[in-house]
Amino acid sequence: MNSHLSQPIYIHGCGFHSALGATAEQIHHALQHNHSVQMQQAVDQLNTGTATIVGRVSDTLPELPSSLREYDSRNNRLALSALQQIEPAIQEAIRQYGANRIAVVIGTSTSGIADGENAFEQKLSQEHFPSDYHYHKQELGNVSDFIADYFQLTGPCYAISTACSSSGRVFISAKRLLLSGMADAVIVGGQIRSVA
Repeated sequence: MNSHLSQPIYIHGCGFHSALGATAEQIHHALQHNHSVQMQQAVDQLNTGTATIVGRVSDTLPELPSSLREYDSRNNRLALSALQQIEPAIQEAIRQYGANRIAVVIGTSTSGIADGENAFEQKLSQEHFPSDYHYHKQELGNVSDFIADYFQLTGPCYAISTACSSSGRVFISAKRLLLSGMADAVIVGGQIRSVA
């Protein structure tokens, strides 16, 4: 047996924000009682126009710091909501290992495409993009870059986009970064399309 396969990695904090809730307690309660007020019927999500059930986060999301306004998107506000829940653990890792020894790996299948779609709708109807629009907001690595800049991290930083497996694959990548010695801690996360 390869020794690196048997070496455990540890999760030191979990932050959440989904249609089931914004905290572990809310999500547990929603699952336990088979109920979420943010699961809603939608007719605009399928090409056929058929009604389906989708999770829509309708909670108020935190504002990004003014110094990071170029990252302002719904995806990054959702990420910030989850990050704020584990910020003490992240700050402790920065203190212990240094900003250059912490990696960021985020799994996403669509990144900020919803914000890009809205911007293109305005471009078509008003002949100009919104003043705060930049293509960078919908790039696959945008959430990873935002997290690294938010915590001023300089370690490896990238996104994985392998459809539905993206959020799971971040743990494989994190373990490889740790075992290779490229990082001493890794912030991992996953995002799927945020339906506005």
